[in-house]
Amino acid sequence: WLDKELSVRRSEDILSDSERQEHQQWVCLELYLTLPEEQGGCGGDMRRLCSHLLNAVLDQHLSLNLEQTGADTCSPDILSRLQEFVYEMEVTSLPGGRGHSSDLCDFLFETLSQRCSHSRTSASVGISTELSLHTWNRVLLALPAVLLFKVKAEGGKTTLDCSKLIEHVNEHQRNVCFPASVLPCCVTGHFLKGLLCASVRCGRPAEEVNRCWSQMSGCCPLLVVSAAHWWQQLSSPLFSLWGRLRDGEPPPEQLQLLTDGQRWACSVCSVEKGQEMPSAAALQLAAGLHRARQAGEVTGRSIGAALTSLQPEKSAKLQQVLVFLLFLCVRDYLCALTYAQEENLKKAKDVCTELLTALQNSSDWLLVFKTNEQSPYRAVTLMQSDERARLMPWAFCSLLLNQSVRLLQKLVCCPGFLHTAIACYVCALQLFLGGDAPEEQVIEFTALSYKPMETTQTV
Repeated sequence: WLDKELSVRRSEDILSDSERQEHQQWVCLELYLTLPEEQGGCGGDMRRLCSHLLNAVLDQHLSLNLEQTGADTCSPDILSRLQEFVYEMEVTSLPGGRGHSSDLCDFLFETLSQRCSHSRTSASVGISTELSLHTWNRVLLALPAVLLFKVKAEGGKTTLDCSKLIEHVNEHQRNVCFPASVLPCCVTGHFLKGLLCASVRCGRPAEEVNRCWSQMSGCCPLLVVSAAHWWQQLSSPLFSLWGRLRDGEPPPEQLQLLTDGQRWACSVCSVEKGQEMPSAAALQLAAGLHRARQAGEVTGRSIGAALTSLQPEKSAKLQQVLVFLLFLCVRDYLCALTYAQEENLKKAKDVCTELLTALQNSSDWLLVFKTNEQSPYRAVTLMQSDERARLMPWAFCSLLLNQSVRLLQKLVCCPGFLHTAIACYVCALQLFLGGDAPEEQVIEFTALSYKPMETTQTV
């Protein structure tokens, strides 16, 4: 029935919009919901009914018959029915019951996980998974954001469990958010909206938001970077939402730190006297600086002068901020390298050079290019797709090739440089031989064998 319903063109349907709505509600609730499973129904299980609707909508968008995936199909109507039934389960759920919000959270993420697992077995793995995620995001935005977080009651205390969301972002969203390497603004906002809405079900909502966001900084860095990237657009609606939810109560500290970090980044990048560095996580501050540079808010002085003014050698946290910023800029460099964007490539290379200059007396910058579970920068592995991570050694070699001998003299003296350089060179060689290196840069590969030797002789 769903296949036939989704093949109907609304412009050719004899039913009006309201009649179609009544017809679909009758079929779903009075026919198939109550019909036994062996007869093609749902056996009274509303979750099973929603699963059928959800998969039908996703299949419709992924259909090869592209001319039927537009607004003229009944897909928006079926999506509306899905919204209605999910909302009904949410508002009528009982704690511990099958339709409880925690159960709905598991249901949503399990459905997507199954579809993505199926995509991995298909011939066009990358394209299929990417389409599944983009389609899923459109459906996700139509569902209550509060369902993305589980509310747990243990020992007389109510807390939020965001493990499913973290797993979802790290396993699925991370691999399709390119070339920007941040989550879409609408998706980021939806996740944050869900966090705020779910927190009011806890005894101390603000504390729960702060706790969850602190957890995100270490376990879900992509969401943190995305929030900092889009904060200028997201801050007003989210603060307004919090004010409505908490009757004018000040926003949680961690959300306020996003605003403070944005202001600090702008002050660093201007000729004005810089503000005191906020207590936000180093990654979050780096993302704010990265966004300020991208948005053209570096006014009055070069990024190099701005970095020098920070005096990273006097503060361990500032040094961490600059190392994370280096990673974000190397990511930009790699994107420009991959997509042959000459203008962006030069800008990214220049910023990376200035960052390397600022970090030349520390070996921490090497940790951007190698995985180390004990490293304070291990979060970088969760901030880019697996495919992009494979190209990081190539970015290392390409960046070094474009540095001055004077800077290289400093960089090669960093502890661990030789080990990292050899490891990256071997990986880059494998990419080159496997034909996976960026096409525009293949011609440079032979030069990589000579430039380090020249530098060593100079040293």
